[in-house]
Amino acid sequence: MVHASPGLVRTNPHKNKGDTGMRKNAPIEPVQAVTRYIAQSKLRPGERLPAERELASLLGLSRGNLRQALAELEANGEVQRHVGRGTYLSRPTRRSSPLEPLKIASLTNPVELMAARLIIEPQTAALAAVYGSAQDFSRIMAALQQMEGEKILSRTQAQAESFHRAIAAASHNRLLQALTDILFDIRTAMHGRPAAPFNMAEDIQRMYAEHAAIAQAIVKRSAPEAERRMRLHLESLQRQTESFAA
Repeated sequence: MVHASPGLVRTNPHKNKGDTGMRKNAPIEPVQAVTRYIAQSKLRPGERLPAERELASLLGLSRGNLRQALAELEANGEVQRHVGRGTYLSRPTRRSSPLEPLKIASLTNPVELMAARLIIEPQTAALAAVYGSAQDFSRIMAALQQMEGEKILSRTQAQAESFHRAIAAASHNRLLQALTDILFDIRTAMHGRPAAPFNMAEDIQRMYAEHAAIAQAIVKRSAPEAERRMRLHLESLQRQTESFAA
């Protein structure tokens, strides 16, 4: 049986009540700005958004950037645009999900995202060590090998995401796998909001070493060590994230 770590109680994404965890003057991407406006407004599905000129002024966006954001939201099924009539909030459908990453990303921040990952991923790694198959372990090691020798940080981060998703799959817990997918989809949806600043060569080397330690523990089927290594890795990222947001 995998036991929860006492370290869970230390997780606190906010230093003070009401602290968003982000820089007060941090720029907000157009899609996020519109999505946040929709989420915080009293608009109901089927109702019209303000005219482009008014909405652009409200959000501090150029009309060009606003149109691009609306086009992306329309492609995602969030809004419907009609020439000469305006933009309307889409009505929910059976295929709509309450856990749409784009919506959640507009209401949260990287600090909160890291707090959620610290709750979920260490135990997921422990379960992977217990229930993972040889094929699961091969996928984890393949994802790790993709990171080895990489010199471009953006690629390393993408490969790290594949690594974490492979661990979730190895847990053989479909709910944890779905939650892990959602967390990384939310991170992807946080346009222009890096979790933390990175020193290229130094951080690429550190990221690889931390992931290698996690993989080794999982393959050895040491659930406590897998949990500990994942926690150490995420706590390191959390410190960077909180430092960047301070």
